[in-house]
Amino acid sequence: MPIRQVKQPEKNTFIGYFKDESSVEYKNLQRVAQSYRDECEFMIGIGELNFPGEVGDIPKLVFQPSNKATNPAQIPFSGDFQSYEYLKQWVSDKCVPLVREITFQNAEELTEEGLPFMILFKRSDDNISDKVFADAITREIPDQRKAINCLVGDGVIFKHPLSHLGKTENDLPVIAIDSFRHMYLFKNFDDIGIPGKLRQFVLDLHSGKLHREFHHGPDPVPQIRSARIRSGTNPHCARIRYRPNTKCPNRKCYESELVLIVTARINNARISNGTNPKWYESETPDSEVVRI
Repeated sequence: MPIRQVKQPEKNTFIGYFKDESSVEYKNLQRVAQSYRDECEFMIGIGELNFPGEVGDIPKLVFQPSNKATNPAQIPFSGDFQSYEYLKQWVSDKCVPLVREITFQNAEELTEEGLPFMILFKRSDDNISDKVFADAITREIPDQRKAINCLVGDGVIFKHPLSHLGKTENDLPVIAIDSFRHMYLFKNFDDIGIPGKLRQFVLDLHSGKLHREFHHGPDPVPQIRSARIRSGTNPHCARIRYRPNTKCPNRKCYESELVLIVTARINNARISNGTNPKWYESETPDSEVVRI
């Protein structure tokens, strides 16, 4: 079957043409196909007589997205067929979708891949949240493919892990990360549309922040009220300086003070960390601090 005649297959499909079966190029693709035959289809044409006009001295390979893809255009392979690792990576990037379904049947197999899960739990008849989830993953964490498995599961079937998060099927859709030690909840599904929110959730897993806060509560955050200097004809600069707060020596707490650059002092400014307010007076009437 010529490449141009393969249209809208039900599964992602790779179509290749080779001069003979003894070539290194053919054997490399055959090995790759064995690894991904459950996820994708592989169609191979051998011999110039069988496929005139398609088979030449140089092998051909194209990726044909399934009929579910938003962009059905074929993608040709332009790399080195003799590099097995390069070929395998190229096929993997096209064959294995960013988001896969998790079931009781394939959960163990997915676990054996050794990557933590980020799972969208949803109702089986919910066809909107999984698309929103997939779009957010494509937009936010395309570089995390080798660091986390993004999955979709039926929240009614997987009600037991949901219960560990304090959620029921009435709370669906729910996003959570399973590190195989703990499960971490993405607090609000609607926040998935906030730029950087989902990405930070994943990065907090890798940095250890999710695990730390799971055991010790939220990390302490310096409580600083923002200020803006508004000047007429005599502007003066100011900056915030942090220093350790001796009232909590066992934790990473800081108090702050407003330090002036040049010689002027600021009028009516208070920088507060909750327990240690500082007041500053000024002899410069045309500079003042305005609260934001």
